[in-house]
Amino acid sequence: MPTDLTSPHWYSVKALERLLFSYIADARNGGRDLPLREFVRQFRGLSGTQKAKVVVAGFPGMKYLSDFEKAPGAVAELLVRMREESKAPSHDVLGMVGEEHFRVCFEEWYGAERFWYTKAKGETYGTPYLFEVAVAQTEEAGDLFTAMNFSPTFDDPLAAARLESPEFAAYGIKSFLSQAHASPYPEYYWEGATTRTAVAVHLVTPAPVFLDRGKTRLQLEG
Repeated sequence: MPTDLTSPHWYSVKALERLLFSYIADARNGGRDLPLREFVRQFRGLSGTQKAKVVVAGFPGMKYLSDFEKAPGAVAELLVRMREESKAPSHDVLGMVGEEHFRVCFEEWYGAERFWYTKAKGETYGTPYLFEVAVAQTEEAGDLFTAMNFSPTFDDPLAAARLESPEFAAYGIKSFLSQAHASPYPEYYWEGATTRTAVAVHLVTPAPVFLDRGKTRLQLEG
């Protein structure tokens, strides 16, 4: 949830710099100059007073975030210390929609005759992700649902990603489903197709890197 604490293990040095200096910019515009210890306590595994104190002890003379303006290179050391004093969360912390919810929805909306679901986990750019896909063969014409972090996307978030199976490869979810003869859209049907489908694709990751302002297309590792 947005109210859950983030983890220092989900940040690169550049990502932490962006976060820290955005606080500094806010302070310049009349906001509050956050104390360093208070900033550290916002992170998962560091909310306790003692652990935050250990982290901050490595930066004598730096009481507020604005002090990093004089020593921006210290952000890298801050990230190291924050990681040392906290444990990396498991993938399960991210959460998933789950098989049962997709099954119930597809049955209610389209009349699911057959149903398939799978999930996978891994890391991209050092941050964890969970990936789940549900496909139903349906009585009525279905649709394709794509989502990032429990929110629907405007378009295919994997449009620039090369997706491979043992039989074929394609760029993006829509083309992959077409190659797999599972697309819900008539324009992607193969010749003579009569099967109707509904598909849901959901990716959960704490620090997605987007390629567009609409926050849809993702930058991914191969």
